[in-house]
Amino acid sequence: RKQVAAAAAAAGDAETKAGAHLDRYYQVSKEKEVKARAGKEAADRAALEATAAMKATELEMKKSVVTYQTAVKKDMGLLEAEIKKIVAHNRDTLVMPPPVPTDPVTSSHPELEP
Repeated sequence: RKQVAAAAAAAGDAETKAGAHLDRYYQVSKEKEVKARAGKEAADRAALEATAAMKATELEMKKSVVTYQTAVKKDMGLLEAEIKKIVAHNRDTLVMPPPVPTDPVTSSHPELEP
């Protein structure tokens, strides 16, 4: 009887220890799972933030290009207007060269030219 009681007590202790080990194993596994899930969520969040930052940068670049193109068009328009003013001014102030001297008799009477 004593041996059976001792064996039962030993079996009970072994079962308790095994249960404690099993509980600890599940606890560690659960903690690892929670950490892994948190890590994955953090990585997903970081990827979304990086994508958003890239799209924002791309949008800023497009805006910069449009702003530059608009400025160039405006400058070209101003330059074109300035050139037209200069050409018109030159046309208005252009001095015609004096007529080529000719024989005084024929120049006043073209019908006498040979």
